[in-house]
Amino acid sequence: MERLKLLAWAIIFGLLSHSGALAEPRWPLDIEISQSSSFAEFRGMRFHAGLDLRTKQTNGFPVYAIEDGFISRASVQFTGYGYGLYIDHPKLNARVVYGHLKCFNGPIQDYISDKLKAKGARHGINEFFKSDKFPVKKGQIVAYSGESGAGPSHLHFEMRTFKDEPIAPCKFGFRPKDNIFPSVYNLYVEPMEYGAVIDGSFLGQKYSLVKKTKAIYNLSSSPVTCGKVGLQIGISDTNGMGNKYGIESINLVLNGKKLIQRDFYQYSYDNTRQCPFVFDYFKSNMTGTGYVINLFKYPFETLPFSKDYPAWSGIIDNETYLGQSAPFEISSFDYGSNNVSVKGNLKKNTYDFARPVQANLFDTYYMTEIVPNYFGTVVVCKNSAFNAKTATNSDLLIRSGCVEVKDIQGRIHLIPCLFNSKKLELAFRNENCWNGGAWLGNVLLLPKSFCVDANGGKIAEDGFEIEFKKNTVHFPILAMLKKENDHPADGGTKQEGYLKAYSAIWKFEPDSLVFDTEVTVRIQPRPYNGDIKKLGIYYVNNKGKYSHNGEEEENGWLKFTSRAGGRYVILEDLIPPAITYARHFTHYQLGNVYAFKCSDLGEGVNWLSGVATINGQKAETYADSDHKEVYVLIPKGIKLPHKVKLSVQDYAGNTGSINSTITK
Repeated sequence: MERLKLLAWAIIFGLLSHSGALAEPRWPLDIEISQSSSFAEFRGMRFHAGLDLRTKQTNGFPVYAIEDGFISRASVQFTGYGYGLYIDHPKLNARVVYGHLKCFNGPIQDYISDKLKAKGARHGINEFFKSDKFPVKKGQIVAYSGESGAGPSHLHFEMRTFKDEPIAPCKFGFRPKDNIFPSVYNLYVEPMEYGAVIDGSFLGQKYSLVKKTKAIYNLSSSPVTCGKVGLQIGISDTNGMGNKYGIESINLVLNGKKLIQRDFYQYSYDNTRQCPFVFDYFKSNMTGTGYVINLFKYPFETLPFSKDYPAWSGIIDNETYLGQSAPFEISSFDYGSNNVSVKGNLKKNTYDFARPVQANLFDTYYMTEIVPNYFGTVVVCKNSAFNAKTATNSDLLIRSGCVEVKDIQGRIHLIPCLFNSKKLELAFRNENCWNGGAWLGNVLLLPKSFCVDANGGKIAEDGFEIEFKKNTVHFPILAMLKKENDHPADGGTKQEGYLKAYSAIWKFEPDSLVFDTEVTVRIQPRPYNGDIKKLGIYYVNNKGKYSHNGEEEENGWLKFTSRAGGRYVILEDLIPPAITYARHFTHYQLGNVYAFKCSDLGEGVNWLSGVATINGQKAETYADSDHKEVYVLIPKGIKLPHKVKLSVQDYAGNTGSINSTITK
């Protein structure tokens, strides 16, 4: 028996050593290891695939092979990973990717340099190699750190399976020193079925936390729920140097039972688009929220983070409670094994939505907000007769019932409602009957809309249309189009110039939900006699500011794709890029250069469009879009003063130029 135990431990030790979990890892840098981002952290509509390691705001640190292996791929691109190196390590059963390098080292650098020279280009390489072409040994210098593709200076360190599925480097023992506990911000309770109620509202609610110690938070109050709800938690980690990144694992325990656990260890590029269904996209993009993680699992989620938990895991309903309340704990730890927990209680309630309420009770109420979720649409109304100074506790008491609402054909529907003397909320199912609108008496609650389900469809107004392909949405939604401003202001300023508007400002809702695949948005410009390439689609934020969205021309219309709604307008871009001389310096790849700062009010600078001369002789140009600079290479032997002429185009085809005389 003892020999069997020893054999078992030997097998376990061997497996762990093979994965690098017990062996001391060989980091790719010999400087102090300090990360600026983590594996699988929220990056909008995708996950981050590796670790970003700081390089002291400097380029040129040696990058070492972490194990024996061979270079399987090398790429040189203007954007993305820039100089990217891929090394297969059979002993680790893993592939390593280094991104944003200054250059490669040894035979692979010579090979790539010859390829670029033959192409007469500075990028555009993507080569794959067999195991005997460029073998490497553990500890060998394979490259030097840089900022190519995307800056600032850092090393992107990524580990993958041989199927190119990203894996957390911590699974191989790569854990930067971290003694700082994650920060927890707020708890959110969201409805997970039609008609669910949270603290007397059909809307999701936010709850503050009380920090007891660096590792323990308590919920400031106990949410009262009815129906199916889900919890979200805002959390992020840091190493105290200003960066915000993700965590390693998190779980939810309610009534002593673990409902769900997420371990951020591996995913595939095919399902990285599911990021906004693990992290709440809109809340995570706000300031002061951390990364807001869903502690529940949608049925269409195929990520392995919660692979042992079935669809809808984490959902809490009235049957989940033991009695009238349910204690819960959310536990999480970062990649430095610093654990934090949030403790609280949920309480349950019941509501009577079968009790009729007379519609004339709401004659003084008016619609103020339409709030969609994946399970319905909530209409919020306020009472114009409400007086906060004279209101009593009885006036503010939430009551429930159902009220008669008419659709465009005059049919009556009984709609659940929650109300007091201050406001009224109504919960609508996302159904075809509301396509023409909904009325409470003479009050328009829902404007003209279009119920979209998994079959897709198209919604259109005069000059604006949205096309949903099949399976764009998993749950039916009510899509709405609204012309918000038929005569919008031109974009820009007196100093920069103005971009003339050639459409109304259109609003496409829902603008607070993420679709599973892209929808196609088309806008028709007003009559226009110029070059249609001068017209672009611009996103309009809540403050009325414009930013270029991107577009394609299609039969006189402009179109783009998006996974969420928003406000949009067409503007004409006749303003060329602005160019100013910045400095003279020695670029680590280009050599002796003049740098010119570029900016563009409209569709953006075409960074590789630069044309330059120095003292009348043609000079090579290159660019760094991250630094928003165009570089003019200084030929050897040319004498001062230098008369430099540089022209740069934007994506609307406007050309900006500068003439500079440089004396030193």
